[in-house]
Amino acid sequence: MDRICIVIGAAKDDLDREFLDRSIALRTDRKPYVYCADGGIHHARRLGLHPDKLIGDMDSAGDSFLEGAASGIAGEIIRLPSEKDETDLFACVKDGLEKGFRDFMLIFCTNGRIDHFMAAAAILEYLDERGATGVLLDSRNEIAFMKPGRIAVPKDTRFKYISIIPLDEELSGITLEGMKYPLTDMTVRRPDMCLLVSNETVGGDAALTIAKGRAMIIKSRDASK
Repeated sequence: MDRICIVIGAAKDDLDREFLDRSIALRTDRKPYVYCADGGIHHARRLGLHPDKLIGDMDSAGDSFLEGAASGIAGEIIRLPSEKDETDLFACVKDGLEKGFRDFMLIFCTNGRIDHFMAAAAILEYLDERGATGVLLDSRNEIAFMKPGRIAVPKDTRFKYISIIPLDEELSGITLEGMKYPLTDMTVRRPDMCLLVSNETVGGDAALTIAKGRAMIIKSRDASK
C-alpha cells in the first residue's frame, strides 16, 4: 500500500500545515490515512485535518471535548483503558500495520516528555523489523532509523543539516558521499559520535553507507530567526 499513514501525537510543536503538506508530497501523491493518538486530535483540528481514526484512553483529548464534538470528530473512535501495556501512539501504529500500511509519519511526538519521545523513536526500529518505514517529523527535525546498508540522501530544502546518532556501541564502514565532510570506511564508537553531527549535503544528492551497526539519521534545521 503506497498511501502514507500519519499518526498525530499530543506533544507541543509549531508544525504548520504547509510544512506538513510539503513533507507528505515528498513521499506520496495520495491522500494520507490519519490517526490521532488521544490528545493529538487537538493538533489535527488546528491543522485542518479530519482523522480517520482516534485511539487512546482520552486523558489528554478530554471527555468534555469528545462529548461536545460528538460524531464529527473522527471517522472512528477507539477508547483504550487507562491502565495498559502500550502507549496510545504505539496502539495507532500497530493498528496501521494491521491495515497494511508500510509508510508512517509520526508528528507531534518530540517536544513533550523525554520518555514518550524515546518510546516514539523506538517505534521506528519496530516498523523496520516488520518491513515498514517511518519518520518522526517536527517543525525542525526529521528522524529515521537506519540499519546496515546504503541509502540515498536526496537534496532536501526543508533541512540544512544531517547527523548520524549511533544506537550500537560502534558503527563501522561509514561512508558519506556528496557531503561537506565526507568519510570513507570510517569506524566510530558511540562516545565519539560528535564526529557524525551537523554534516551538510553539497551540490546534488548524497549517499550514506553503514556496513555494521544501527543508527538514527536526523535531518535538522535551526529555528527561524
